[in-house]
Amino acid sequence: MKWAATYDLSITGGFAWYDAKLTENYCGFTDLSGNGVSFCPPGTINPQTGDPVDGPQATSGTRLPLTPEFKGSLIGRYEWDVGEYQPYFQASVFHQGDRITDFRTAEHALMGDLDAYTLVDFSVGVEKNGWSIDVFLKNAFDKRTELARFAQCATLTCGNQPYTVSSQPRTLGIRFAREF
Repeated sequence: MKWAATYDLSITGGFAWYDAKLTENYCGFTDLSGNGVSFCPPGTINPQTGDPVDGPQATSGTRLPLTPEFKGSLIGRYEWDVGEYQPYFQASVFHQGDRITDFRTAEHALMGDLDAYTLVDFSVGVEKNGWSIDVFLKNAFDKRTELARFAQCATLTCGNQPYTVSSQPRTLGIRFAREF
């Protein structure tokens, strides 16, 4: 959604609500034809291994991993003319809700949840005749976030040795550009 609040000021935003959940049980194995099995009460035999299972690894209604219930962004940009130059100032905010790392019950218990976070960026710049220079500040408040958490090996096999993917730390930069 974009709104031209004035000739010089534009406000852009986007948001999403997700209801991403399993619609049936996840048993973690397939039948002999390769079709996923969703009915596996305790004692069911896994046809691939011949071993009995303890029940589904995730039940119907469990949230899907790495999918927040809400995320959104808002950007305000002010541009004006000064002679042949077009300076601008921009501020943006991005929010993502909490997420689970794995929908399988045992793995989720080991890996935990990912917290919600909000990031704020600023930039200022000027453009003239296809040339531009920008000064930007990403992650202005140096918020340490966890974008993802995973294990290199199956958590129940190798233990809980998680790796974390974090957001970029506060970054100040200068960008030069030329449009052709």
